[in-house]
Amino acid sequence: MKNIILIDDDSVSKMIFERQCFNTGLNSNIIYVASIDDAKSKIAELRRNNIQVDHIFCDIFFNNSSLTGYDFLDYYRDLYYNPSTKVHVLTSSLRSKDKIKVNKEYSWVDDYLDKGKPYDTINKMNLIKNEL
Repeated sequence: MKNIILIDDDSVSKMIFERQCFNTGLNSNIIYVASIDDAKSKIAELRRNNIQVDHIFCDIFFNNSSLTGYDFLDYYRDLYYNPSTKVHVLTSSLRSKDKIKVNKEYSWVDDYLDKGKPYDTINKMNLIKNEL
């Protein structure tokens, strides 16, 4: 069973993500966190308990928060980066500069997925499902 963290403050996006996992038959333990601070705490807790995180899906922008997905990516890179954990940005941002920033400053991020293109996420889940 894969351990997947979804970092997103949007409950509708959470529901869609869970449904996509279910519909693709992805057998996974989804850990949902709704803030960057909670994501930092959860990553630290999982590492303390030697629990491998297989995939992280992180949104870029959070309502009512001064922290962004970029803050999480910086934190993760500086303290917990593990090449066996695949990191995916999953966002509704249509700004090309966000995609450019992720590709340039976070080249270790595996994917930049658009929430508005659900088939991209479903295809990614099918690939994850078929990982060894």
